[in-house]
Amino acid sequence: MDPGFRTANIFTSRIGFPAGYTDTTMQRQFFVDLRARLAQIPGARSASIESGLPGVNLNGGNIMIEGATYATEKDVPNSRWLAVSADYFGTFDVRVRQGRGILETDRLDTEPVAVVSESFVKQFFAGKDALGRRFRQGGLTSKAPWLTIVGVVPDIFSGDPNQPTRPTYYAPLTQNHTNFVSLSVRTDGAPLAITQQVRDAIKSLNPDIPMYWIYSMDEAFARPTWFIRVFGTMFMMFGFIALFLASIGLYAVMSFSVS
Repeated sequence: MDPGFRTANIFTSRIGFPAGYTDTTMQRQFFVDLRARLAQIPGARSASIESGLPGVNLNGGNIMIEGATYATEKDVPNSRWLAVSADYFGTFDVRVRQGRGILETDRLDTEPVAVVSESFVKQFFAGKDALGRRFRQGGLTSKAPWLTIVGVVPDIFSGDPNQPTRPTYYAPLTQNHTNFVSLSVRTDGAPLAITQQVRDAIKSLNPDIPMYWIYSMDEAFARPTWFIRVFGTMFMMFGFIALFLASIGLYAVMSFSVS
């Protein structure tokens, strides 16, 4: 299975802010400073910070498309989403098909924007040009700001084998609030070799922030999708056994006929 994004040579971990940490401005500046320090680690090619890893722990919720009407709350559509930093798509080798990706200039004091997947465009805009169109998070009573679509990216695995390419959008991390984020660093060599440098980068900014769930992206992606491989392997084994038994049966019938 091709997940639609790079998994090789990527260090990942999770960090969380201490309880009661509510200074949103300081938190957003922490993300900007941390990403800059991660990108400067020797052997690091790029770095990003996101609310969840691609294909592993995406969020989900209702969205309202500007200009569309919905009779009841049940009619409001749903989409997966992630809050991501600049260079997120570069770190995971996802090419922007139209428009642009998330930039450093997408800040809290600028226009709220989003990058959407091709499935998002196909489902909500009938495959037409979505750049410049707007939508908002929430249901019929939502007061969330309208997000302007500035880019379109390919579909990636949603984490659900029954719906592998669900509509997804990506919003700037600096325009959203979250106390828990994932760190991703694309490296030239073994990804876990930079673990201590990542710890040092976090500690230099805030020694009270813990780091946990330290995996390579290959392992991080393999852990929640283990059941797909297990059942796939089981069915392959059953298939080979069936083929073997069928071959024996065919040989026996042909041998009897020849005799």
